[in-house]
Amino acid sequence: IRFLMPAGLLFQAVTVLCWSARMVRDGGWSLVVGIFGLAAGTFLAVALLGAPRELTEHLLLGAIVLQSLWYLGLAAVLWRRGGTAHGLSRN
Repeated sequence: IRFLMPAGLLFQAVTVLCWSARMVRDGGWSLVVGIFGLAAGTFLAVALLGAPRELTEHLLLGAIVLQSLWYLGLAAVLWRRGGTAHGLSRN
């Protein structure tokens, strides 16, 4: 848990950054969720790489909460679009 969990959350933070970078191109809720994802992903990546060992447990809990909120936002965006993730747009 001391190595694999932070590494897994770091990879997920990078995934959130990549998806969010694409989502900010669209308007509406995609833009809102994309901006949140860019902020959360950047914060998590920097924090996971630079946090002292004593804060790791607290940081892991915070990372899980931030990513859960982003995934809920992503689910809402996809649900409003008819459930398709292909290209994140109907065009």
